[in-house]
Amino acid sequence: MDDSEIESYLRELEGKTVVVILEKDSYLKKYENLLKQYKIRFQLFSRVEWFFLVFRPNLKIVFDYLEDDYSKEVFSVSLAVHFKFLPESAIWSYYDPLQYFSLPEMYVYDAEEVFIDCGAYCGDTIEDYVRSRGNYFKKAYAFEPGRKQYEAMTHRVKRICMEAALDERQIECVPYGVGKEYAKLNEAEGKWYPEMVGARRLVKSSEEGTVQVVDLDTYLKDESHISFIKADIEGAEMDMLHGAKNIIQRDKPKLAITLYHNLTDYYEIPLYVKSLVPDYKFKIRHHSLKFPETVLYAYI
Repeated sequence: MDDSEIESYLRELEGKTVVVILEKDSYLKKYENLLKQYKIRFQLFSRVEWFFLVFRPNLKIVFDYLEDDYSKEVFSVSLAVHFKFLPESAIWSYYDPLQYFSLPEMYVYDAEEVFIDCGAYCGDTIEDYVRSRGNYFKKAYAFEPGRKQYEAMTHRVKRICMEAALDERQIECVPYGVGKEYAKLNEAEGKWYPEMVGARRLVKSSEEGTVQVVDLDTYLKDESHISFIKADIEGAEMDMLHGAKNIIQRDKPKLAITLYHNLTDYYEIPLYVKSLVPDYKFKIRHHSLKFPETVLYAYI
């Protein structure tokens, strides 16, 4: 709506009571003045204020679930930086460079371990995984739907297998996205996504999809036990968890799930995981000098 349409709409609301939620904090003063001008009784919230007003109880539940004080600090500071209550520099002291494998609970030698990498990009996490395990694992699946990223990953995996003396069948590169069900989706369009080097958000559209998405429960039906699932898939983490519900309840795998793509992920992901397996314990770590790369770790 342009300004004239907004003012026309406000005239219709004259004398009424409204609740207004603004996308940008910079709009607050402008709309406060407009609402007063048209004698509209109002409660005005920024997006951040509304988020905390509505979802604070859920965030508090997650906070209380966290196993250590350090996780509680990371969770609190990450949220504060994300919503610009604190400068980005506030997160620097919590930066952990070893993403996904730094916690002792994630660092377990098991010759039968099956590792699932959702959003494998160019194979960087797979390389870190092999570095942490050597050849002491059964199988790793690396899911990556981006064509260029997948090609880069397959080249990297060949090198890793040669250098680590692995059987090439130990690492399976899969050119698919991961979600709650089998589907054909498209890459998101817009100002941001085409410019991103590694990230591709997959969405439904009116056109037939070109990217295959699978659910883990179906794709991995022949695997008798899944040990560890990592996911950094541009906001599709909840869909992935829904599509892996049976695996999670059956095998109780270690989980490393990014939290920062959607505002609601900070509470929806931990609460959903806990609903599937009440015995899961949670820790949170941060792996960037900016607000992205906050990761939930779940383990038994």
